[in-house]
Order: sequence, then C-alpha cells, then structure tokens
Amino acid sequence: MDVETKGNKETLLPAYWLWRSWLSARQAKWAERLFPLILLIVAIILSVIGHWSAHNVATIGSIPHGLPSLTLPHLPDWREAANLLPTAGLMALIVFVSSSSVASTYARLRDERFDANRELTGLGLANIAGGLFQSFAVAGGFSRTAINADSGARTQLASFVTVAVMVAALLFFGDVLAPLPYAILGAIIMASIIGLIDIATLKSAWQRDRLDAASFIAAFAGVLIFGLNTGLVIGLMVSFASLIWQSSHPHVAIVGQLAETGHFRNIHRHSVVTYEHLLMIRIDESLFFGNTDSIHRRILQATKDYSDAREIILIMSAVNHIDLTAQEMLITLNRELAADDKHLHFSFIKGPVMDKIEHTPLITELSGQVFLSTNAAVNALKDL
Repeated sequence: MDVETKGNKETLLPAYWLWRSWLSARQAKWAERLFPLILLIVAIILSVIGHWSAHNVATIGSIPHGLPSLTLPHLPDWREAANLLPTAGLMALIVFVSSSSVASTYARLRDERFDANRELTGLGLANIAGGLFQSFAVAGGFSRTAINADSGARTQLASFVTVAVMVAALLFFGDVLAPLPYAILGAIIMASIIGLIDIATLKSAWQRDRLDAASFIAAFAGVLIFGLNTGLVIGLMVSFASLIWQSSHPHVAIVGQLAETGHFRNIHRHSVVTYEHLLMIRIDESLFFGNTDSIHRRILQATKDYSDAREIILIMSAVNHIDLTAQEMLITLNRELAADDKHLHFSFIKGPVMDKIEHTPLITELSGQVFLSTNAAVNALKDL
C-alpha cells in the first residue's frame, strides 16, 4: 500500500488493520475501498440499535422521498435580473475556481491533462440541466471528489454509479440513512481529504516563490476559518494581489554587451562591455498604469547614476503591451531627457506593440531613434 493511502486510512478505526490482515495482498486493494462502506453499514446498524438521535447525537434525519420534477425555470424581468447578476457572478466565480482547483489537483496527481475550457463547458451544461430540475448551483466538490477517487474511481462510469446510488437512496433507503450520525460522514470525508494536504508543494513554493506560498496559506487558512467558498475567494484575491504587486514592481536591468557578441546581459550578473556615453536599460515587463511610476523613477535614477551617458537605449524585448498611461509616461520621459540634452532610443520593439504606438507622439516626437535590435543600436551610437 502506498504512503498516501496509508496516511488516509490511519485516521479510521483500528479495526481496519485487523480487517486488512485477514486478507491476502491481492485482496487488500478491494479491502481499502470497501472498508468505508462497511464502516457506514455498521454505523447505521449501531445507530438504529442505540437510538443515537435520542442522546443528542446529530443525525441526518428525514430525507425527502422521490425524484425532482422537470420544471421550466422562472425567467426574471430585466430589473430582477440586474439585481441578481452580481450574486450570480460571484457564485459562478466560486463554482469555477472550486471545480478547477479540484480538477487540476487530481489531473496533476494522475499525470493527466487539465483543460479549463472543457471544465467550464461541463459546468455550464451541468448547471443548465440542473436548472430544469430546480437544483442548487452545480460545482465540483473537494470532499465528493476525494471520496470518489479514494474509492478507486478512474472513469466517468463512477459518476453514473453515484447517480444510481443517489436515486436508490431517494426512492428506497431514506429511512435507513436517516439515523446515521453526521460524525460518521465527516470522518469518511476527512479520511479522504487528508491525502490532499500537500506539505511538500508548500515547502517548495516557500523556497522558490514566497508570493505563491502566501496564496496557498491564505486559501488554507480561509477554508479552515470561514469555509470552503470564502476560503477559495480569499486565496483567489491574495493570488490576484500578488500578481498585481509583481507587475507593479517589474525587473529593470542595466545591461552591457558580452564581448564582441550581439548578446546583452545584466551588468551585475555578467562580465560585460559598457560604454561611457551609452546607457542600456532593459524593461522585463509589459508597461501599464500600475507600474509606470516605478519604471519612470528607476530610469531617471539610472540616468543620474550614469550622468555621463547621453544616449539612453530602452530595450523593449520583454514588453508585450503598452497602455495609454505608459505611453504618456514615456512621452514625459523623452521630454525630460531632451531637456537635459540626452536622447531616448528604443530597441527590439515587437510588431504588435509598434503597430499601436507607431503614429503616436511617443514615436513622432522621439528625440532618438527606433532600432530593430540592441546590437544595431550599439553599433550606430557607440562611436558618437
């Protein structure tokens, strides 16, 4: 038995190990899967005999009989729809994040491919079908998926078996399940979910990317304190905040030329050739309103640190987008440098970016030139 399965089963009753010792190694796999069901049956029998509900033990209680009927959903007018839209949008976000999280987790564990588009399509179709039967919002749940996978499910056939069992419970076994304590169901769910706690990935994230680790911790703590849905939203918000923070603090490097090659690298990481009157700055992020002030300050500071440089080359190889605020910042930067008798040049502007700024004041009023490559810029300017 693998370590993960063993860790899951250690939380169950010690009787499990006695049960497993009676079976051969070939039968042990089936014992692992059948033990929770046997435990459930024993619990039902004990609950009926012991009348646990009479001793203030929380039980499932009455289960509605019968199947839901096919009913066309109520179509609200536009005012009602507008009032419901924010809540519906938040529910859709939670459903998608929850389902995608559990699907991607199990896809990674099984070395399978996860397709977010297909996941969203499946959720949409499931909710449309559920709407015809007055169901709650349909989502992929951690607990249900964990139990399903822990029981040995490998294909979509497991979902049909689950549906068959649910239909049977609604039609025939409602009274049998009614005295079952919630604690038993909770124990089965927890035993299956414990295997999803991945300490190794958290340690790896903490060593490699603290912001990712912060998202993990925020989601984990949020789920424990506030519940699954709120916890997922907290984790999502922290992740968005981390992304915004990273984008607003881009890496800006002063570079030099590697010997006589056409390659340019960070002067603090490599032994490179620099030119006294040339200042080459590489921006490693797209430019948008969130990082324009930071980049503006760092470029001006670099021109002060290298005050003898009169030709300033901005290397744009990593810039995939420039919004209007960033364009205005670069126009202002060009004017500030021109006022100080310095020239601003661009190199390695990508085609889609150039298409956007080609006929704007950023290019038409540029004090310097636009070069196809940094090497071309250096060859043209180094002897000035």
